[in-house]
Amino acid sequence: MGWATTVDEHNVPASHSPTPGLTRAAKPHCQLIHSNAPYLHGGYTHIQADAQMLCNQRGKGNFEASLRQYQGLGIWKTKDVRGYTNTQGQNFSLLLHYDCSRLTTSGWVYREDIGNATLRNGNGYWGDHNVWSKTATIHCA
Repeated sequence: MGWATTVDEHNVPASHSPTPGLTRAAKPHCQLIHSNAPYLHGGYTHIQADAQMLCNQRGKGNFEASLRQYQGLGIWKTKDVRGYTNTQGQNFSLLLHYDCSRLTTSGWVYREDIGNATLRNGNGYWGDHNVWSKTATIHCA
């Protein structure tokens, strides 16, 4: 009779087996939801985009998003940035906006960027970064 057989016969868990009835909680998972593209809101002078991080567990969240304007040659200029740093929660929402005028920003291309999104708790870590929306050419009034 081998050792493994003896352990089984006496209903004693092996040293590497998990304790019966105890299971480790699943690691957190989050979903990023954002505007398909920035859009005009409240007339023709307000550009807006929204972003959310929705998680299946509470934890310490970091979530940052920005509204950016294309300057040419691969350069995006930040027009608004908002976020949470080490904030306890499960769902995080951001509303980005920029007031524009026809004289300064008519016909510019905009996008929303999620630069950092993380959630950490006793069950583990979830993270994503550098996610951006589709671009939109917006003509302000």
